[in-house]
Amino acid sequence: CVVISLSKGVQFVDLQGGQGAVTSDFYVVSSGDTLSGIAKMRYGSTELWRLILDANQEEIGVLPSGERALIYPGQELFLP
Repeated sequence: CVVISLSKGVQFVDLQGGQGAVTSDFYVVSSGDTLSGIAKMRYGSTELWRLILDANQEEIGVLPSGERALIYPGQELFLP
């Protein structure tokens, strides 16, 4: 397991499979993060935030209005 620390408290954790064939990425949420902000850093577009939400449905809460996803500092999100 390799942890790479970037500026602004961003951390990506690369988990490599047995032969290096499979790599999964996780993001550790920092204070002030939003799914659209994470999507911008990861994919280059704020509009792709739903990819993160869909990949983490059991970890991310959503307000009843559906307007806002609930994430918190220290939470680990899978980034497809």
